Amino acid sequence: MTIQTPQQVVEWLSLYGKISPSRTRAVTLELAPFQDEANTIHVLERFVEQEQLIGDYEQLIGNWLQ
Repeated sequence: MTIQTPQQVVEWLSLYGKISPSRTRAVTLELAPFQDEANTIHVLERFVEQEQLIGDYEQLIGNWLQ
């Protein structure tokens, strides 16, 4: 949760998200932060391919390791 926060998910969906209602649906998760992320994905009806985030993850992981 340090690297991928619910706020970061909103940003990624806004910047890189591909619209696809068929690939998003409502789910119920036990942990609140994960539920927030799932709700955002469902409401925006967007998804992001992990390959799109490699550069962002490399920077976030580098910062996290320092």
